Amino acid sequence: MIKRDSKGYWIWAQFDNSSMKLLNKAYIKTNSKLNGPNFNIHLTISGPIKIEKDIVIRKFLGLKAKLHSFDIKIDNYLFSKLFYESLYISVFSNKQLDNLKENIDKEFNIFKNNYNPHISLFYGKKSDSDKKKIIAELPSLPKTIKLSTLCLVYVDENKNKWDIEHKFHLNN
Repeated sequence: MIKRDSKGYWIWAQFDNSSMKLLNKAYIKTNSKLNGPNFNIHLTISGPIKIEKDIVIRKFLGLKAKLHSFDIKIDNYLFSKLFYESLYISVFSNKQLDNLKENIDKEFNIFKNNYNPHISLFYGKKSDSDKKKIIAELPSLPKTIKLSTLCLVYVDENKNKWDIEHKFHLNN
């Protein structure tokens, strides 16, 4: 099994205001019942980035001029045994999302080929029956949401710390 990097910078995407409200409603309900660590709703795009902080920031901010917002299609609430994919909303991959990830990975010299786009609602270990019970109580999901913001996040999983250090809105 490959050891997971527990510290570093990650690139997250966030969504337009109406999508964030709906997603946060599902997150709050899920996390309050399952008692997981607190984090901001997001779609992980890339990471960990293991280069000097000032270089990471410069490269991250340099992405703004090149990137545009777009819609992503979401599927359903799902769960797994993985700690960071314990309960989540699955996201369909599309050409725009694939291109976004590819451009960011190339910018930061990250080479991974297994990408499972998803929006986590809970990090942790709970029984499948507990997760199924929560899913039954969650709001219906729209077919699409707009990916509109990129965030540079410093992560220290050992301390349950996910700090958004920089963010920018994507061009329309």
